[in-house]
Amino acid sequence: EIHEFRATVEFLEGRRIPWWEWLWKTDITPQDAAVGVGGWVMGRGLLDQGLNVDMLTLVFLGVGLTFPLFWILTRSGRFALLAVLVLIGGGFVWTRGWMGLIGMRERVFSLLAYANVVVQGTSFALHKFAAFAESRGDDRVTRWTTATQVDYVIATTTGIALFGFLTLYTFDLAPIRELGLASA
Repeated sequence: EIHEFRATVEFLEGRRIPWWEWLWKTDITPQDAAVGVGGWVMGRGLLDQGLNVDMLTLVFLGVGLTFPLFWILTRSGRFALLAVLVLIGGGFVWTRGWMGLIGMRERVFSLLAYANVVVQGTSFALHKFAAFAESRGDDRVTRWTTATQVDYVIATTTGIALFGFLTLYTFDLAPIRELGLASA
């Protein structure tokens, strides 16, 4: 279906569209402005294309905005990099891997699972870094060990989120069920 959609778009636009242009292309501009495009394949193709573009742009926007946010709030490039790469980047890899394991396809609801990764990763990292900043000690190891007092708050929040997202499995709609599993 997607192959047919892309071939039709190339025919209508009268040009070969390189692979990288599909990373942001969300509309069809036929050579002849009087030509209207319709049909199931084209509609689904545009929806799929829009979803792919949104996934790429929104995920990169989320990560791109959290890095400077962490840098400003923690006043440390290393902490910002640690938070973004481990908590948020690792969360994306984990969530996408889990989605693959359960056979979940990329859907509109997948964006919500990825947004959840950004929100929870940011929250958990900020709690941990705030505890580290408030801890007292002469070296980083002592301060980091002292900052473990916030781990129970993070674990409790994680438990509540897991329970909440797993309750979505009670819905009869497969996309909602998948969203619950992927977000949990």
